[in-house]
Amino acid sequence: MAPFYYFYIFIFSGMGKNKKALRIQKGIEHPPNVNPDVLSGKGNRKQQAVLRMNDAIMEYLNKSFHDDENVKRAKPQLERLLQKGKITSYRAAVYLIDKYFKR
Repeated sequence: MAPFYYFYIFIFSGMGKNKKALRIQKGIEHPPNVNPDVLSGKGNRKQQAVLRMNDAIMEYLNKSFHDDENVKRAKPQLERLLQKGKITSYRAAVYLIDKYFKR
């Protein structure tokens, strides 16, 4: 496999001057769990767009869930049952989700 390069850029600001240091490290194969397009810069923006979309969805669902009246009413009682050990966290979560979807 062809060698690849890691690029590290460090920016230091101090005493009114910006100093930049660039370190290049040669490797034998690309690191695990890193898409080769990210190393070349091709897929970075696409992946960031997908991450931002997923974050927006999670933020909306989280707010919608916690603002739901059925969830707000049931949550304090479930928290007490959890603290007393009378219900599992999984069962409490499923119960709240069912309340949210009004099953």
